[in-house]
Amino acid sequence: MKKVESVLRDLLAGSISLAEAADELKGFAEMAAGVKFDTARPARTGLREVIYAPGKSPEMLRDTVAALIERNEPVLVTRLDEDAGKALAADLPVEYDAAGRCLFTLPDEKDLRGKVVVVGAGAADLPAMRECLHACRFFGAGASLVADVGVSGIHRLFAVLDELEAADAVVVAAGMEGALPSVVNSLVRPPVIGLPVSSGYGVAKGGYAALLAMLASCSPGITVVNIDNGVGAAAAAAKIVFARRREGEEQE
Repeated sequence: MKKVESVLRDLLAGSISLAEAADELKGFAEMAAGVKFDTARPARTGLREVIYAPGKSPEMLRDTVAALIERNEPVLVTRLDEDAGKALAADLPVEYDAAGRCLFTLPDEKDLRGKVVVVGAGAADLPAMRECLHACRFFGAGASLVADVGVSGIHRLFAVLDELEAADAVVVAAGMEGALPSVVNSLVRPPVIGLPVSSGYGVAKGGYAALLAMLASCSPGITVVNIDNGVGAAAAAAKIVFARRREGEEQE
């Protein structure tokens, strides 16, 4: 906190301008329970920092989450196993989603902007889909799920096209051969983000076939993130939402 106090003293003394003070604090990182937390990231990038659970001890996770809650900061912890997630949820004012392996504080619905629809080909895609859902909301974008509309029963997709068309961005999760993002992108106007999932037999190779299929799509304009990277898909979708909303506000 010393750097913050120093910058604020300089600002109050008039030795630096407000713009200079804001620039100084953009790179600020704060220690919380042994983790250097990038509290200035939203000011620089528009997106909050997510806590990635693997490699962190239960004590470190608990102390970090508690420190963020004490500062009234939103929380999202990803890839957290069920035992640790349920233990933290029993001890702190947070929610745990076992399917998505995410621990989070509930956002205020009135603070969410825009709409991301997270579409999934099948039930096997739900972990990545739910991680994406929680990350979208953590970043500040409204989001909803549409599950089980894959190409093996493609007629199911047509019943939700109006919902997809009304979105600011659409994230499409698929494993196996990863065909669904190409299909969705050929039917709707909003930006489509392909989220390859590590489901499938044999040559699916843990999502590698889906990743290559999405990258090689003949339906132009698809953005593709890494395998099972629900957070990355959410970050791309949220930035699209915020850019579209900012553009709309500037035109008013």
